[in-house]
Amino acid sequence: MKLFNTREAIKAQDVYLVIGSILLSALLLLIPTGFENAGENENAYRTPATILEVDNSLVKVIGPVVEGVQQVVIKVRRGPFAGEELETSNILIGKKELDKLFVPGDTALVVLDLTLDGSSVVHANVIDHYRTGKSLLLVAVFFICLLLVAGWIGFKAIISFVFTGIILLKLLLPSFLWGFNPILVAFGVVTVLTAVIIFLVGGVSRKGLTAFTGAFAGITATVLLAVGCVKWFDLNGANSPFLESLLYAGFGHIDLPSIFISQRSESSGSIHASITERVPGKQGEIPRPLGRKRRQRLLGPGLALGY
Repeated sequence: MKLFNTREAIKAQDVYLVIGSILLSALLLLIPTGFENAGENENAYRTPATILEVDNSLVKVIGPVVEGVQQVVIKVRRGPFAGEELETSNILIGKKELDKLFVPGDTALVVLDLTLDGSSVVHANVIDHYRTGKSLLLVAVFFICLLLVAGWIGFKAIISFVFTGIILLKLLLPSFLWGFNPILVAFGVVTVLTAVIIFLVGGVSRKGLTAFTGAFAGITATVLLAVGCVKWFDLNGANSPFLESLLYAGFGHIDLPSIFISQRSESSGSIHASITERVPGKQGEIPRPLGRKRRQRLLGPGLALGY
């Protein structure tokens, strides 16, 4: 078994597609969305901080519920207040999805409330564990493994991965906030992403075109089914906690049911791309000639991938 696939043929059309994806990604990064500074406040500063001390004397544990106040001493690690030690409170309300307990040595994401002139800290809000460094490390390991195991194909997979993240952040989400129809935007974005992923990883070929056609049909069916079921089940689209806060923040024009439907098409895109990309390859393994039962012999292996 060959582990390091480093001798696969590099086709010119694949190179052009990779270059085009890189250029389009760079263009999207340069285009402003209008939300680059959203959430920023001149009287607030976000920074990682090290937990130096904790006091759990006011924390109550009642069965699985943990509530109360955890007193913490933090040391700011970055920015104009780096090295400053502050004491603050970590409020626990008994909800695991919102509460965060800290121990000395942890790194926390902290928001510093500043004075009007920004010269000193009024209060420090401990938000959550700081995971940016760990996340970047995992992404780097993932990319390195792709390159080592898959070579050129792995590099194309990395390009598709990065392109997907950029188009979601720079096009899909801002379009929702701009007021465009979420269903149409998501359908278009998922279709483009599916094409890029399939043709980048699988190559521009008849198999790739077959896989994209099948994935496009599956995405279309998913969107139509979601539209019908959302109305049939009378769903209001509020499927996440505090989602109404988005409406109160100046985006009252957002159609939550449509965003809920768009989420279904987004989540189905990768599944359809994965399955439909494997179907042509599986059917290509069938010995020739196919004989009279050609359609049955092709349909069986394709359907078997769904189990």
